[in-house]
Amino acid sequence: AVLAKAGAFAAAQKQPTTILVTALGQDLPYLNQAIWRGVPSQHPAKLSLENLTAGANQPYSVSIRPTSATP
Repeated sequence: AVLAKAGAFAAAQKQPTTILVTALGQDLPYLNQAIWRGVPSQHPAKLSLENLTAGANQPYSVSIRPTSATP
């Protein structure tokens, strides 16, 4: 439920937003699916999801930030 709320929060932002998920590779599909459940079906294309594979001793994290413009 918390991950779905993170997806809904990110989708509600006015500026382009990136959700960064850090976790073990085997858990990323489940976490991504839980986040996307919170995103309304007609969300703007301004939301992106990035994955970072964590090491065995690293904590899991989800961060929401404005998408940085690349030149």
